[in-house]
Amino acid sequence: MIPKFKAKSIAKENNGEWIYGTPIEGDDGTFYILGGVFEATDEYITIDKWCAVAKETICMSTDFLANGNEVFEGDILRDGYGHRVVWYNEIWGAWIAGTDEYAKDLKDCWRAEIVGNKFDNPELLEVEEDE
Repeated sequence: MIPKFKAKSIAKENNGEWIYGTPIEGDDGTFYILGGVFEATDEYITIDKWCAVAKETICMSTDFLANGNEVFEGDILRDGYGHRVVWYNEIWGAWIAGTDEYAKDLKDCWRAEIVGNKFDNPELLEVEEDE
């Protein structure tokens, strides 16, 4: 399985848009998302598209679906118990949806709905804290 990623563009022509592909770090420390191979031979490879992105927004696909939609790290899920952020728990060795106080294995969240992500919709998490 080849992992999928997304990140927010910092390029002028599409600043703030989500870009999907493979992340790399350039020689100058800038991070990019590469999308698709346009042409490849034994001697070279030509990338179809690439875009500068904000490093802190690079999110990996969890390979799970919530209501038929692909779930990425940083997504906010809503279920009967409130809003949960998706993250990878190295101790459990699993994708988790929740907070430090209450977390749930992502495979148990198949009925949840993706309502946003922690970068575009941080207010969804603030509401949860105020309650």
